[in-house]
Amino acid sequence: MTDFLIDSNILVYSIDGAAGSKHKIAKDLMRRYMEQSGATISIQNIVEFARVISEKSKTQLTTQEQMNLVHDFNYSFKVLTYGPETVSSALKISSLHNIHFFDALLVATMSENGIKHIVTENVTDFKKVKWLKVLNPFKSGE
Repeated sequence: MTDFLIDSNILVYSIDGAAGSKHKIAKDLMRRYMEQSGATISIQNIVEFARVISEKSKTQLTTQEQMNLVHDFNYSFKVLTYGPETVSSALKISSLHNIHFFDALLVATMSENGIKHIVTENVTDFKKVKWLKVLNPFKSGE
């Protein structure tokens, strides 16, 4: 597979046992993705994951367990970063496609890195970006 970005919701579901069947699917995917080249995440995904897993998740993890997961993500995937130009691009993308700023920031980061595929549950917003291929692992046939 070509390079692709794994969205934050996949990271969270892979850890959140309360997510039912989504947990099993995401956990299996993450196991495979950690062994593949081409799997990327953004620093934004790590930040969003950390916030959700520490503040919103029903799965209770210690701070050390959370830190270990962040460490594992950092060393298992290519981690994309961004700067001020990316933020400017995200503002333009958000306005142009009428999508949330943080989704647009991921799109801008992906664009800068030549990544055209995203694995996410959030199909609605990302489908508005015509050049982006959106793969939802929780829907059959995608």
